[in-house]
Amino acid sequence: MIQRHLRFFALCCSVIFCAALRSDVARAQSDTTFVVIVNSGNPTTELSNADLKEMFLGRRTQWESAKTVLPVDLGPKLIARKNFSRDVLGLSTTAVTNYWMQEIFGGGKTPPPVVSSVSAAVAYVAANSGAIAYVPADTPLDRVRVVRIVK
Repeated sequence: MIQRHLRFFALCCSVIFCAALRSDVARAQSDTTFVVIVNSGNPTTELSNADLKEMFLGRRTQWESAKTVLPVDLGPKLIARKNFSRDVLGLSTTAVTNYWMQEIFGGGKTPPPVVSSVSAAVAYVAANSGAIAYVPADTPLDRVRVVRIVK
């Protein structure tokens, strides 16, 4: 019971922390599209919307190479997050937060970490071989690779 309350507290703190983050918001507001990126060592070249949805909702936890999938989310106010949630997950950012709250209360999965900026998402993916993220299409990409999204 205490663990459940601690998880809820951690999630609430995470949501509050994300809401307070403002870095990259102004730049991202002008971006209307996103790209999906993986670590440069990841051999994956394309993923379907269904694959991405499974990964970012914690239903698929391994790559074909058996490495652990490590999704990372942008802050909820960034337009790339809103677009990704709508276009890939089929949910609003609020609905995604609610989904993760239900998962945590049910003793289930842990949500992807939320990073404070687009550059932090790129750095996370570059540093972790199983990582995957979405970023605005005009983001400078170094040490990561764009994956083609197929419908």
